[in-house]
Amino acid sequence: MCGSGAVGNLRELSAQAAELRAAGKWLCCDESMHVKGKPEPRYHPPKAIKKVNPRYPADAKAAGVSGAVNVRVLISEEGKVIEAEAVSGHQLLGEAAVEAAKQFVFRPAEKSGVPART
Repeated sequence: MCGSGAVGNLRELSAQAAELRAAGKWLCCDESMHVKGKPEPRYHPPKAIKKVNPRYPADAKAAGVSGAVNVRVLISEEGKVIEAEAVSGHQLLGEAAVEAAKQFVFRPAEKSGVPART
């Protein structure tokens, strides 16, 4: 019956909705489903505004190693990288990737308009 729009059955639907609401059952068409109260805080993720390419380590070059390294970073409320850790990728490339990541500068994340550490 959900979404039927039957005007003639509006009173009947309202009575059924009240019964279901009182029983604590989920309703798909009832106005009580709308979230009431305080809205969720708005979150804006950090955005890199200065990127640094990693150097290609001589030992990795000599070994013919190449590829991507994923680096996990902790960004301060000022947008500076305060921690960096290689979480995947070739070991010969990890240190260079971490050193490059530490030089990145970010527009910090914001939660409800306030800069946040992420």
